[in-house]
Amino acid sequence: MKLSHRWGYIDKTGKIVINPQFEEAAAFSDGLAAVQLGGRLGYTDPAGKIAINPQFERANPFSEGLAGIRLDKRWGFVDKTGKIDIKPQLEEEVSLEKGL
Repeated sequence: MKLSHRWGYIDKTGKIVINPQFEEAAAFSDGLAAVQLGGRLGYTDPAGKIAINPQFERANPFSEGLAGIRLDKRWGFVDKTGKIDIKPQLEEEVSLEKGL
């Protein structure tokens, strides 16, 4: 849901559950959603609390407890606590999504 150039979240009945406050907002995946604040990306939980501070240039959805993130023009992975699991060192974007 976008209101006044800010994004938030609604439930299935249309009730606002996270007030519009983000510059951008992605869908929830694995319990967290990538959001943009101050030009940087981080993650919010379903209650609207910032779970991982906005610090990334890019932030992919979580899958199996990890999400691909870009920091200083390099790709790595962060876990759901915000700990860098794989240091950003790759030039190409990577994903944990399973293929067919």
